Amino acid sequence: MPGKGLHQLLMSKKVTVSARSVRDRFNILAKTLRAKLSKQERKSGGGDKELTDVENLLEELLELSDEADKSADDQSEARKEAAENERKQALEMRDRALERFGETRKIIE
Repeated sequence: MPGKGLHQLLMSKKVTVSARSVRDRFNILAKTLRAKLSKQERKSGGGDKELTDVENLLEELLELSDEADKSADDQSEARKEAAENERKQALEMRDRALERFGETRKIIE
């Protein structure tokens, strides 16, 4: 497990880390990096300045996060579309059944 060494190090220093605190810290770092990148882009007209290793890694994490969000949105849209198709099919089946019931009723009378 890659994070086990880090976990042991944090435990030896008596540092407690929760998923929420990691998520909050990531969001803060992401927000500051996005602001820095947009400021550099406006200032230099899109030219890339050298980023530190940490900033490069954080930028990669941001890209992965954005891709994951886009993928989740696509899956959600697909589920909504499938549910709508299923609803339409169920309504069509109900209408057919009611038509047949009405026709049978007329024949009996």
